[in-house]
Amino acid sequence: MVSVPPRLPVIVVTGYLGSGKTTLIADLLSAPGMQGSAVIVNELAEVGIDKSVIDNSAEGEVVLLSNGCLCCGRGADLAVAVRQLVARSLAGGSPIDRILIETSGVADPGPIVRQICFDPQLRSALRYGGILCLFDTAYGNDLLERDPVGYRQIALADMVLLTKTDLSGSEKTGDSVERMKAFNPGAVVTTDKAEAHAFLTGRGGSVGKAGSQSWLGPLGGTADAHHVNRIGTWTVRIDSAIDWPAAEGFLRGL
Repeated sequence: MVSVPPRLPVIVVTGYLGSGKTTLIADLLSAPGMQGSAVIVNELAEVGIDKSVIDNSAEGEVVLLSNGCLCCGRGADLAVAVRQLVARSLAGGSPIDRILIETSGVADPGPIVRQICFDPQLRSALRYGGILCLFDTAYGNDLLERDPVGYRQIALADMVLLTKTDLSGSEKTGDSVERMKAFNPGAVVTTDKAEAHAFLTGRGGSVGKAGSQSWLGPLGGTADAHHVNRIGTWTVRIDSAIDWPAAEGFLRGL
């Protein structure tokens, strides 16, 4: 009997520049028992500042992509990096329990997840573990008005972690909580870093909530959700089994 290794969860950490993504991951990797984490860091800058920060605290493997945004034009590099990590682990390298992808502040996480879910060489080894979006309560609202990619980061998130609450104060933090819930009623909105750590490790109460089942389940009857900034949703219900290659081709075209 052949033992098939479990599929590794891939978790995307997104949010505007300065929202605290690197600090959160660095803290997580410093915790005991996190040596099985592989981290892919996407940066737009030529100097890998984020990588140097993570390297100082991490036992895990770090792959730095400094050649542009993962979601536009250079996307193949992400799949290549993930394949290399998985192949190295299977060949007797450092074992991997999870893969974290830290996006650049201007990245749309949707195409990043799509690369992982639809890559034929990765589907058997990986599974979608969810999207964690960090939102800066002190400056995030102003950034949303200037750069609408933040709306997509929030709308696709399974959990939203509000950061810099010490700078914004309780009233502004409360407003941010309500705003996040209005943008994405299905996401867990929290100010607790421990809850975000649990989500990233797969040990928290949000385990298993990531993905379409949570969106199409209780949210199917959500009447008061208001989408903003050209974000819309629709549902296609099919009673019989579908041809997955045909469905994949349709989704790629869409």
